[in-house]
This record gives sequence, structure tokens and C-alpha cells, in this order.
Amino acid sequence: MIQNKETIIRFIFLYFAALIALFANNSGFDFYYLSSSQRSLEHVIESSGGWRIGDFYIPRYILGSHILYLFGLGFIPFGWVVVTLHSFLGYFILKNSSNLNPGYLLGGIAIIVINFTFMSASGVGFLALYCSYVSYKSKCSWQLPFFVASAFHPTTFILSFLSLFFKERVEALKILIFTASVAVILGMAHSSIYGKDLFSLFDKYLGIFIVRAKFISILLLCIIILVIFFYFFKSERVNQFIRKIDVSLVFCSIFFIFILSLPAQYLRGGAAWYLTYKNETADYEKKDIICSAWFSRKCYENLSYEISPRIRFLKK
Repeated sequence: MIQNKETIIRFIFLYFAALIALFANNSGFDFYYLSSSQRSLEHVIESSGGWRIGDFYIPRYILGSHILYLFGLGFIPFGWVVVTLHSFLGYFILKNSSNLNPGYLLGGIAIIVINFTFMSASGVGFLALYCSYVSYKSKCSWQLPFFVASAFHPTTFILSFLSLFFKERVEALKILIFTASVAVILGMAHSSIYGKDLFSLFDKYLGIFIVRAKFISILLLCIIILVIFFYFFKSERVNQFIRKIDVSLVFCSIFFIFILSLPAQYLRGGAAWYLTYKNETADYEKKDIICSAWFSRKCYENLSYEISPRIRFLKK
């Protein structure tokens, strides 16, 4: 009974951490761009777009946008779907890595804080990929988070192939084949949808890709160093201390980031800005997209179909 109570409390704290983290996002972040595509299943297909390699069409987020829409069943505001998804992934990362060397736990804390705060489809994939890895290492069920990792973004789909080095490679390969098959079917079904040429896009934005790759590489390197250091650090007292403060550390880190985000929310629009200035501002395009993400899907009725890829919120 006591253990069940502790489990519920830990999950609730993680849920609030995910909520605060996503509230910190302003209207220029991927969270609201993805939210704007959730108006209907047809709009998910049209607005998400994709890439083309010759005549072959690849959905931009593989199955990610479709899965998020189905999770919400078309009537739950997008923000709550994402908060719940993040919370479960974060909870199982902390739960399953706590049975392992503390290096895995600290690496999980870092990944949770980063990907809760900078929500994107690739971030969901990275969370799920790490969740499936620590679940596999702790001999827990890893198949569902592994499917999420392979299905949410092309980057994490490719990284999922590293799992073929695991002992249960046949089961992992089945999941990857299933994800690829569904993506191919979607690509054939949506072949008339406009898709940017992948190779020309890569040439055009090569500099941006390199900057992002360096940023991600530095983050991953820091996490790997953290894991390796504590893997060889054998102090049981330190290990127990880390396990006791894991959720508290996540919550406090994200709350601090939220406080720092308030000026950006004021300037660019965000959930805190919306709640504070809802009745005072005439900036309806930001109000509508924030309302549709968090409060009511009816607010989608006020949004146009024209999406600006630069500022990432809908325009009248």
C-alpha cells in the first residue's frame, strides 16, 4: 500500500513537471507547430507534409503526427495528450533505470529535463528510445516505448536500428518492419501531398543541420560522460541519494527553466502569457493556437490553414 502511494506521488510530480515544461514553450516552438496540425486527421496529413526521394514520399514525422492525433481521439486538447505521453515515458525511465547503475539514472534525468522542455517529435522519440533501452537493461517490457521511438521521427527510427545489436534483435526487427510498412502505406496513400525534395532541402539548409547536429552531439556526449563516470563510481551512499532525489531534481530543474522562460512567453506568447493577458491583448492568432493546444479544440475553428514555417504559428 505504501509503495503504491509512493508510485502515485512520483507520477503526479512528473506529470506536473511535464505540464510546467510544456507551459514554458512559447508560440515559436515545435510544440505549438505540432499542435496546429492536430485540427483534424485531414489537416494532420496536409500540414505535416513530408519529403520526397524521387517519386517516393516519406511522411515528415513517420507515424508521429498520426499517433498523436489518435491518442487524443480527435477531441482531447493536444497539450494534455503530450503531457500524459511525456509523463509515462519519464516515469518508466526513472523507475527502470533506478534498478541499474546510477549513471543510467542521471542520464535519464538529463534526457527527461531536456526533452520535456524542448518538446518536439524527435524529442518524444529520444525519450522513448532511452526508455526502451533502460527497460531492456532492467529486463522489463521494452517493446511499446521502442515502437514509439521508431515511429515518431526519422532520426529516432534510424537510431532504433542500433537495437539490432541486442539479444532480442528479432523482436526489435519485427517492430521496425511494422513501422516501416505502415509508413510506406501512408506514403502511398498521401503520394499526392506536396513534399520537399530531401536532397535539395539538405543542401539548402546544410549549415543549420550541422549546427543542430553539433548541439545534439554535445548534449549526447555530456550525457554519455555522465553515465560512464557514475558507472564506475561505486559509492552506495551516493547511489541511494541520487535515487531519492530523481523526481525532485527533474521538477526543480524544470520549474527553474519555466521561471527563466517568462520573459520569452511575454514577448512571443505562451500559456502563462495567455492566462495573464487573455482579455487584454488583440493578438488573436497566438490566443487561438494556445487555446486550441490547452483548453478547447473548438478554438481550431478560428485558425486559418496558412502555416508560417518560420514563426511556427498560424496566420489569419
